[in-house]
Amino acid sequence: MRVLLAAAVVLIPLVGAACGGDSGESRLRTERWIDDADEICDDENDAFADLAPPDVDPFDESLTTAQLEEIATYLERSLEIQNETTGRLADLGLPANDPGEIEDVLEQRERGQAAVESAIEAARAGEGERFVVRYRRAVTEYSKASQGAHEFGLEECGQ
Repeated sequence: MRVLLAAAVVLIPLVGAACGGDSGESRLRTERWIDDADEICDDENDAFADLAPPDVDPFDESLTTAQLEEIATYLERSLEIQNETTGRLADLGLPANDPGEIEDVLEQRERGQAAVESAIEAARAGEGERFVVRYRRAVTEYSKASQGAHEFGLEECGQ
């Protein structure tokens, strides 16, 4: 369960602007972009490794108020790490090749983040069933984002 909880918030916080170029140079710039993005995501993964997830099943609809509070605190800290990483990735811009693929990943990530924020709100309100629905949505969106990043060639960002 710890892995599920951690994986749901680690996935792909990419933003930026597109850049262009010819095919050979463009491919090399894209490879550099992937290397740089993966280095940033590796730092993020290290930060998440230092953050101990709660020892509860986030999909259990009978979570206690205390457990929901613990999960909400963890998710808030996770979003802080993500936001810091997002800022660093924004400086990279979009990759030269197929920036639309990463834009799709960004949209999925944004939907995942919104679902996590909604899940936090439900957890803080002590609404276990609503929390689970929102959290499931977040996990689904982050999984889609992770898959897209991995297919693009990202390793650390696509975990």
